[in-house]
Amino acid sequence: MNGSKKGHEMRVKSMMVALGLIVLAVFLYFKWGMNDLGAGKNLSYMGFIPLGEGFQYDYGKTPDIYYSNKGIFLSTQDGVKRLDTEGALKWDYPLSFNSPRMQGEGGYVIISESKGLDAYVFSEEGFLYKIGLENPLLSCGINKKGHAFVITSTDTGSYTVNTYNEKGALVSQDLKEDEGIYPISADISDDGRILAVSALSTRGINISSVISFYYINSAEAASFTDGLFATASDFDNEIVSKINFTDGNKLMYLSDQSIGAIETGTDNYLKELWRAELKNEIERSSFVNGSIYAISMGKVLNNKDGYKEGTLLYYDILSGEIKLQLETGSSINYMSGGNGSLIISGGASGKDFTALNAKGDKLWEYRGTADSMKIIILDKTDKIACTTPLKFEIMQRGRVSSSNPSDNKEEALTEEEMNFLPIEGIDENSPSETPETPSEAPAETESAEPSGENAAVPENSPEAP
Repeated sequence: MNGSKKGHEMRVKSMMVALGLIVLAVFLYFKWGMNDLGAGKNLSYMGFIPLGEGFQYDYGKTPDIYYSNKGIFLSTQDGVKRLDTEGALKWDYPLSFNSPRMQGEGGYVIISESKGLDAYVFSEEGFLYKIGLENPLLSCGINKKGHAFVITSTDTGSYTVNTYNEKGALVSQDLKEDEGIYPISADISDDGRILAVSALSTRGINISSVISFYYINSAEAASFTDGLFATASDFDNEIVSKINFTDGNKLMYLSDQSIGAIETGTDNYLKELWRAELKNEIERSSFVNGSIYAISMGKVLNNKDGYKEGTLLYYDILSGEIKLQLETGSSINYMSGGNGSLIISGGASGKDFTALNAKGDKLWEYRGTADSMKIIILDKTDKIACTTPLKFEIMQRGRVSSSNPSDNKEEALTEEEMNFLPIEGIDENSPSETPETPSEAPAETESAEPSGENAAVPENSPEAP
């Protein structure tokens, strides 16, 4: 009797297990598209889904995009647009440039053209001011308060570095008439007090570089000739091609031989925080946040024991410590960083993008749909803005179903698995000093080396070694 009862219970349990497996199979079939019937196979995977129709244009090159405070600046030949992160147009300001370039920091952008005679500054609300120039523009930049600088050249070989406040008023003007001195890069501190200028000197037997620091407010500048209060000149046989201020008036510099950071302050304070020798050419560089600076390695320099080409390094700006060393396996041809994340792209196709956070954890991977794409992360790591030579669009990560997925395909992982997927070689449990909520830093788009976006080597200057 008991045996019969137990047998009945076993059959009931077996039927329940079988029924559960059938329900699970049906669920997986409809959710994951697990249909093995051949040509009609339906797959589901994590990918990016376009939000809205975007903007079509016939530009000929990929426009610049910049994100700030839940909005996007888009610069094309026809002007500049401000959109929200859903793609809705907030305002549109007409301009006419053959090849515009846009640089942004905080809630401001400056738009110019190489050798042009005008530069335009915009805030998130719209047009702010125009800078009219008498001589061709070599380089320009903006800080997070809307203060701008421009470097211009003359036919006689002299160079002028001008700075402007948030209303467009000329604050300082420095004329470089010294023979053999060529300004290359410049930047304004976040508080608007200090202008740093990197210049190349060919006066001696060998080339050298010097970084000059100027007070640009009248109260501090009054005690110094032209406001010049300090220089960093220990750059023999080096070209300092890129300088950028970040949090706390710290200046990052990058040359063809070294990388380092200099701290500035009040009362003429200047201190080199650290300096590291480079053993490779630099392919790309960008801020990740206010405390992390990323560079990617190119070819090994002569007689150096360098990194493998394509290696990505995260430098701690304050200490110079390398926080991340990642071999990507291929040359990196695109880098966009800021707001605590970094996007890189490399490989033969040039369409494979990877997003990392400030600790080096992989956020997602994406295969682009066109050549020469530019991608930036928006207010959430699963939302991006993309530009190609023909189109701008905003996309959101989500579950995509398709009978023939090709581009845009990722592994069918959950959101949690994708957002916290560790990179091979990185210990998830290792301590990290990077804050969970990173401080704000200059958000950068693609940056090639040795010349940065705010670096321009004059045509009549000597070539880099």
